[in-house]
Amino acid sequence: MSRMMIYSWNDQDNALDETKMGDHFVPFECTLAEAEQHTIDYIRTQFPRRARHFNSGRVLYKVWDVSDIAKKFNKFRKGSHIDDLIREACLGHAGTQGREFHSLSFDATNIRIDRYLHKMGTPPAPVGLTAWQARSAERVIEEIAAGKRTIMAELCARFGKTIWGGVLTCETNTNLTVVVSYVLTSFASFEKEFVGFEQFADFVTVDTSDPDYQQVIDQALAENKQVVAFLSMCVGSKRQQKIDYLFGLDTNRLVLIDEADFGVHKAGQARPLVEARDPNDVIVLMTGTNADKAASFWPVDSTVSVVYPELLIEKRLTADTKYTTSLAHFKIDPSRHNLVVDVEFYQMDLKSAVEFARTNDPEAFDEDGIYLPSWTKFAANPIKAKGFWTRMLQAVFLGQHGWDELNVEHQFGEVADQRVAMMFLSGSMRNTNLDTAAKLAQQALPGYQVVPIYGEEMTNRSAEKDVKDAIEVAREKGQSVLLLSAGMAQRSFSVGVITELYLAYDEGNNGATIQKISRALTPDQAGKIGRIVSLSFDPNRDDKFDALLIETALNYKRSHAIKSAKDAMRDVLRTVDIFRCTADGAIKLDGDDYLEQAIERKSISRVVGKVADITKLSVGELTALAQGNAAAFRAAKQEAAERGKTRANGAPGNKNKNTSPEMASAKLIAQAREVITTIVENLDIIVQGTGTYNINQAFKIVGETPEHRQAVAEEFGVEFELIKELFDHGVINVDLVELQVDQ
Repeated sequence: MSRMMIYSWNDQDNALDETKMGDHFVPFECTLAEAEQHTIDYIRTQFPRRARHFNSGRVLYKVWDVSDIAKKFNKFRKGSHIDDLIREACLGHAGTQGREFHSLSFDATNIRIDRYLHKMGTPPAPVGLTAWQARSAERVIEEIAAGKRTIMAELCARFGKTIWGGVLTCETNTNLTVVVSYVLTSFASFEKEFVGFEQFADFVTVDTSDPDYQQVIDQALAENKQVVAFLSMCVGSKRQQKIDYLFGLDTNRLVLIDEADFGVHKAGQARPLVEARDPNDVIVLMTGTNADKAASFWPVDSTVSVVYPELLIEKRLTADTKYTTSLAHFKIDPSRHNLVVDVEFYQMDLKSAVEFARTNDPEAFDEDGIYLPSWTKFAANPIKAKGFWTRMLQAVFLGQHGWDELNVEHQFGEVADQRVAMMFLSGSMRNTNLDTAAKLAQQALPGYQVVPIYGEEMTNRSAEKDVKDAIEVAREKGQSVLLLSAGMAQRSFSVGVITELYLAYDEGNNGATIQKISRALTPDQAGKIGRIVSLSFDPNRDDKFDALLIETALNYKRSHAIKSAKDAMRDVLRTVDIFRCTADGAIKLDGDDYLEQAIERKSISRVVGKVADITKLSVGELTALAQGNAAAFRAAKQEAAERGKTRANGAPGNKNKNTSPEMASAKLIAQAREVITTIVENLDIIVQGTGTYNINQAFKIVGETPEHRQAVAEEFGVEFELIKELFDHGVINVDLVELQVDQ
């Protein structure tokens, strides 16, 4: 049948931030998908001289089928102006560019249209879930049913956490959901999703910044409706009043803390929530990375984790894979898996560029007479390392100097007319040095526009738009683009045309590395591949990819009931492409080769230290661990257990500040992780010293033999009882150890 469609679009380059709303009649027999595409093609004609700009993703758009409403009002025909009827009913806010424009953001416009269509009897379409959304929601619901009340949800980029939060509200039939964030823009994302899909269409969404929010919530709860309230933890005079009201309501409550490792993890934001919560409140800490930071003030009793390679695994499953779910209101839609951007990981050894630089300047990368090349040294003095920096860039991006192992076109097996690459340098790099590195890079790469991401005029809030503007200008000139950052734009920064990402720093925080990798994973075109290149001075110490892949293997083992962690790792590496760059081109590593190399470079033990679940430890336990004191660890563990009992048995709304956990310092966390790394590096001593190849059997033998316990304490510098506590407590995952020690 023919269809009447309406649409909205917003040009991100327009400083006015006005959204256009119009209609389009499709006069021939067509499916909904065909009508949607026909409407998109019609929108594109409104950019006659800028079609490439429209296709670049700088123009946001959405379309709706309003055929039923058009028939109801006798406007089911070309030129009926059904759009005027709808704009008068729900939009208003006339813009300055014509009667079809509105001084509303794109999201605000769409929310108003969705609400109007729902009111007129045209509910939004139901949303299907990805397998990872359904699987992790099922697990959280099971944990809630088992009595867990503080859940860490470490969810990777492109997971779809906003919809997932709505799934939890819907499936648990929660009366009041409080969405908490320090990042104000996240509220618009939640509201957009909750209004835009059938399962959430009856939610009553309320922003507590509105003056009448209490009346709206009271009325909705009285009518037995599900309420979603948005609470900003930015400091304000009425923040505590809002907290007292929301947590004082006599109803079941789900608290979703969005971006839990950013802002809201600090004492001034976290403590008021910890003190206000009722023992029966369910707290879900949603974060992409840095779970230990997010859990600083919360007694986490359950964790769910999904990392990006798990998404790739689902995407690459065969089309006939059968999915089932125990969720009552949602089905799994495997077609959504196709939106995931494919990734290729490359390990690139910079030895040839370093050796050449040393022939011209023997003191390059020297410090106090010691030669040890590092990105930290480059960050401290890029001018001194100019020869290395400029030639390395020319080799990588221009294929010069005959270093084929650095030529990315040779490694990727394709030539790009124009490329958009992003490079993260050492986080210790000052802005003045980043500016110097950018100027040197611009001299070395004349066909590129080099854009440093920093400065007084560029902020985290403006970086995305500023970068998109620079890319658009460069493309009009036929130039490729290299973005340079020392840390800015690694979060909430989505530029879909970035297809290459270079990691040019030494050992870094695992969470930060995952955030950076995610910058190349924004879907903006079918078939996109995000290529991640680790530029390494010492491949034997380069574990930037290892933590991501190992955590994937552990999650995959658990979700697919695989007995061996090594088998799970092999399954992961059959799906995730990781290459070593050579003069003959990129060589794909198979699972056994990669695992063997990771063991040889002691990467797994370092990864265990990075990903150990220290959210299970109190500050007292972390302090005892850093000191290697088993007695103090046991005492702190008992204290934490007693505090948990006090909190669980307290009256609803108990705000006793003395029961609030204290925050662990970054230094203390780092010390504790170093101890864990040392323990795991030397576990083979325990296994081999007891004449067994099973870690559990080895622990049993050591525990029964005083001589063995004494030998372990002398060798490790940590009492054996403390080592065993870490395993029994689940801080060190025995599956991780299995990758390093034969079981």
